[in-house]
Formats: sequence, structure tokens, C-alpha cells
Amino acid sequence: MMEEQAQAAIGAALCETGQRIDAWSRLFSVAALLACALPPPSAVWPFLLAGILLAGLGQLFYALRTGFDRAIFAHWLAQPENAAAPGLAAFDQALLEARLAKRVQERTLGERVAGVRRLVHGQLLALGGQIAGTLGAAALLLLH
Repeated sequence: MMEEQAQAAIGAALCETGQRIDAWSRLFSVAALLACALPPPSAVWPFLLAGILLAGLGQLFYALRTGFDRAIFAHWLAQPENAAAPGLAAFDQALLEARLAKRVQERTLGERVAGVRRLVHGQLLALGGQIAGTLGAAALLLLH
């Protein structure tokens, strides 16, 4: 029971990190949208802004997934008995019935935490792309 609670706490913490990444990503997306109103300093300008916005959309996909998982891991943290194998199987069945999953494969709580870690990693990569695009846009503005 303690192991499930510890793993649920790790999953919940990862989801919280994903929420912070999402907030930063939205900031970069809004900045890129506002920059669309500026006169383009170079022919590359629209492509940089489009890249920032596309990376923001990719990050948003991951953020929606980690947001969904956040509530689930919070539930498992509050009720660790539901994070044991029978509870996980019932959860998977509920996902199928709600048509949120096409098929079910047995996964341990540790494997589910690893899945959240991959989602947060995807968010970080997308945010990194937004930061790189923003730095490129800033350099264009400074050099113009």
C-alpha cells in the first residue's frame, strides 16, 4: 500500500510539473501571437512565429493528457487501495466503457508513472522549441 501511495505521489508531482510547463508555454504562444502584429523584419519571421505556435499546440496536446492524469493520480494518492492491481483493472475497464481507450493492456502503477514522465518530457521538448524560436525572433528584432 505504501509503494502505491509513493508512486501515486510521484505521478501527481509530475502532473503538477506539466501544469507549470503549460503555463510557460501559453506565455510564449501569446507572445508569438502578439508578435504577429509587428512588421516582419525578415522573410524568416512568419516561419519563426508559426514554429513557436505549432510547438505550443504540441505542448497543449501533452498538457491536456497530463491534466487528465493529474486528477487520476490525485485520486490514487488519496485512495491508494485503488492504485493496486484490482483498482487499476477497474479503472482500465472504465476507460474502455467511456471510450477513452480503444484497448486495455495491463500496466502497473509504475508503468503509468513512466507514461506521465514521457508526457512531461514531450511538454519540455515543445517548450524548448518555443524558447528556441523566441530567441531566434528576438535576435532578428535586435539585428534589424
